[in-house]
Amino acid sequence: MNKTTLKMAKVIDKFAMLISNKAQLVNEATSVGYLKRH
Repeated sequence: MNKTTLKMAKVIDKFAMLISNKAQLVNEATSVGYLKRH
């Protein structure tokens, strides 16, 4: 693997972490909202 590929992989990894964190927050928010409504 050359340096540019490695750099891209790191960037993609960071984005993936951000996306999964955001998805987890959304899941928690919706489940909390669901519990409050019922």
